[in-house]
Amino acid sequence: MSKNTLHYQVQWGDTDAAGIVFYPNYFRWFDWASHEFLRALGLPLGALLTQYQAQVPIIDAGCRFQIPARFDDLLTIETTVTEVRTHAFRLEHRILRSEERIGTGYEVRGWVHAPVRSDGKLELVTIPDDVRTLLV
Repeated sequence: MSKNTLHYQVQWGDTDAAGIVFYPNYFRWFDWASHEFLRALGLPLGALLTQYQAQVPIIDAGCRFQIPARFDDLLTIETTVTEVRTHAFRLEHRILRSEERIGTGYEVRGWVHAPVRSDGKLELVTIPDDVRTLLV
């Protein structure tokens, strides 16, 4: 499966009063990593909206925090596609400090028709074959 790697230096604003990265930042980093992963495949958000009339909202997510990250840590975020379904795909993320794994997480993103329906509901649609080929 496809893989992408990013680097991030922990900022002071990422931490809580104890000097540890505040947990919602992991999900922010996962979202950033997912969009950069898609960009690296040639699928930036703008292309999804214009070429495919699609969005990729998170429909499930989780994280396991293993070792605290702290201010000024240099992190590596590895993102891999682990499953491609008819209407959704799963991305798994590993966050490393040097070779030490500090957290793992996942996102399941739906392939949703854009714009959304007039009633505001999201409509899952089939992932196009050319996109499926890029993801696997």
